[in-house]
Amino acid sequence: AHAIVSTGFVGTNVLRSTLWTQSFDVATPKEEESNDDANGGAEPLLPLDDLLSNLKDLFLSEDSFKHAREWDSTFEDAKIMKRFSDKDILVHWKFKASPLSGRDMLYIVTELHEEGPPPSKSNPNDNEGSDQWVDRWMYAYASVSDDWAKNPSGEDSVGSIEIEDGGKRVRALNCFPSCDRITAYRDGQGRAKVQLDHLMTTDVGGWIGPLCFNNLFKKALIQANAHESEAMREYALLLCQSKKEKQK
Repeated sequence: AHAIVSTGFVGTNVLRSTLWTQSFDVATPKEEESNDDANGGAEPLLPLDDLLSNLKDLFLSEDSFKHAREWDSTFEDAKIMKRFSDKDILVHWKFKASPLSGRDMLYIVTELHEEGPPPSKSNPNDNEGSDQWVDRWMYAYASVSDDWAKNPSGEDSVGSIEIEDGGKRVRALNCFPSCDRITAYRDGQGRAKVQLDHLMTTDVGGWIGPLCFNNLFKKALIQANAHESEAMREYALLLCQSKKEKQK
């Protein structure tokens, strides 16, 4: 397994959150040009730009739902209900929750990009032996109600939005904190890496209250996230390999 999966409670939350995190060894464009293989002659490192582009596409792009079919075994269907900007969209997501009834979610995906602090010039030794992050992208998932989506209040109202009937599905919620985070960084030895963190806090709705979810679903939650983390990793690597072959 490449990912570390953990579960627990964040702050005063009554719902159990699940976090998995994993890292990728990569090569910057400059390292690729100079054939600087930080793996000491082992398998070629992943191109940094390709990996970042592929990971970002998984979370916020027109192809996100097509990608989800390849790595998310619970995914059934999804639709972008409204695009507020290039970094903010309203999504209706349908998924399996076996042995429970199918679920759906209505939520906003928002992207936040941050640049890391510049390396210390006053004392270069401050940068040695510790990780130095360079760029970070966060994708937050915040559930909204049908009423809000159909007629959001305030000056930024987008008017009426038609929400497809979920049928017999039960409405689930993305609760705080729920997000994905991509971090490009240099480790203590100066090697380029990318870390992917996936943190979700989900109210599955229906008759499943916090007490039941926190205790009876803990094992299944860990197993599902362990499988998901490996599936996403394999798919991201496959996308990188496909792009490399097309460039030959």
